[in-house]
Amino acid sequence: MTEIPDASVAIKWFVREGETGLEAADEVHGRVVVSADRFAVPTLFVYEVAATLCRRIALENDLKTNLRLLWALAIPAVAPDEALMALAAEIAFKHRVSGYDAAYIALAVHLRGTWLTFDAEAFRRVRSLGVARLLR
Repeated sequence: MTEIPDASVAIKWFVREGETGLEAADEVHGRVVVSADRFAVPTLFVYEVAATLCRRIALENDLKTNLRLLWALAIPAVAPDEALMALAAEIAFKHRVSGYDAAYIALAVHLRGTWLTFDAEAFRRVRSLGVARLLR
């Protein structure tokens, strides 16, 4: 089964201070390192992680290093098409989640996979879809 980690998971791979759930995030990271092909992310994933790292990391060289490490993981990125965007829009509207979260969830539905997140509120809103796993 394909797993779809969101930015709330990946950011913990690089920013440790003040974060909770590091053990769960590290466990996902370890599985990505071993079998990146068992994972997928929407293309927005890299931009979301980069945006958060830009806010959380003080030194440009550290930012660039972390982005290279993220890229080196080689998690397959799935570009949206019309059907995937329509599904994401439907999920966002019906379940009142952000368009960003809906992109991850739609990909999980499309791939019959599991969305991995630390976002308890978004998880609660889409739990009934049966494609989400809340990490703690």
